[in-house]
Amino acid sequence: MGAADTKNLIRRLDRLEQLADAYAHVLLASELERALPGLISVLTRDGRSQADVAGLLKEILQRGGPQLLVDLDDVERTARQVKDLEVFAVLNRVRQTFHYVARYNAAAVLRRLEQSARPGPEAGSLQKEIQAFQRAVARLEPGTHDVEDVFGDEDPVPGTTAPPPVAEPSSSGPTRDGPADDPGIFDSPAFPPAHLGQANHSGMPWSPTEESPPWAASGDPVPRAVASEADWLQDRVEIFNAMLLAWAYNEPLNPDASPLVRRERFTAAQFRALHRELLEQGAARLIGVLAGVEEDGEEGERVRALRGRIFDGAVAAVPRLLGLISGGGHLHPDADGTPADERQIRADLIDYLSQAADLYPAGTALRDRLLYLAEELRAATSL
Repeated sequence: MGAADTKNLIRRLDRLEQLADAYAHVLLASELERALPGLISVLTRDGRSQADVAGLLKEILQRGGPQLLVDLDDVERTARQVKDLEVFAVLNRVRQTFHYVARYNAAAVLRRLEQSARPGPEAGSLQKEIQAFQRAVARLEPGTHDVEDVFGDEDPVPGTTAPPPVAEPSSSGPTRDGPADDPGIFDSPAFPPAHLGQANHSGMPWSPTEESPPWAASGDPVPRAVASEADWLQDRVEIFNAMLLAWAYNEPLNPDASPLVRRERFTAAQFRALHRELLEQGAARLIGVLAGVEEDGEEGERVRALRGRIFDGAVAAVPRLLGLISGGGHLHPDADGTPADERQIRADLIDYLSQAADLYPAGTALRDRLLYLAEELRAATSL
């Protein structure tokens, strides 16, 4: 097989990746109970025409997710004959995409179907299709050992080998009982952002070049002998995740009953102070701080774990919150009877989701999921 065969395989893999991305959006629309035509504008963000996007959606709806894995298996068998490093790099990237779709989008739809207990053959058919998709993805090998199996002791061409397997955000995320005791134990998400260490997003109230970063300010509700970026972020991300869950379940936030207080992660007074700070100053600024932190050493490991916590907190709460808002419900933004501006909270959450998406490269499933949630929240808020 020659260069033409290699190009054809890469073209087929690129198409499968596009279809997997379209399938992720179809599943997300199903999870949020949104109309499919709304996906056209979302999927054309990366420069694709409406006709191309419509073709992708039509194909994935006709064939279904499990059939994509059949095609991928066929391409993989051919790739083993071609023995091209570039092909295997693309193949492993496509495998990762399918794993993300199964882990997040497919699993989320199944949870929604179980919680809503929607009757009828349509829901049962959708459930069977998604379960078949997950089983097929589970048989995929996410690592790169296949390259070694095929090439043996051959020296790889520098820069053409597939990236090593990367950790993903926690599959559990925040639970109904509250976040875990130690956010540092959670896995970090894949695709670390390339722009870490640069200036943060425009419009943020703090930038890494300022002389007095927020975690160095006096009067922090959670005093430490030596404060750091990760400490400052960890405290606020955990409190904000608790706030998101309370809003999603349409309940007032009670610091005294919070698992974070019961487990002595915070005192009730510290919880209230951080809650008030996030209501007044917003949570979107946390993303600017996170984007400016270098990911070196032990501090970097904690920062990568926090990025996963931000993602987990959003995908665990925002879909349910969207249902509440779309149905005319309101948030419970009060803390101990102190009122807050609900419109301001929604605007801050939209910025929080949009800027968190910027922590991931364009075209990745994690970025697309956060952007989609931000756009849905923006649409619901404007109603």
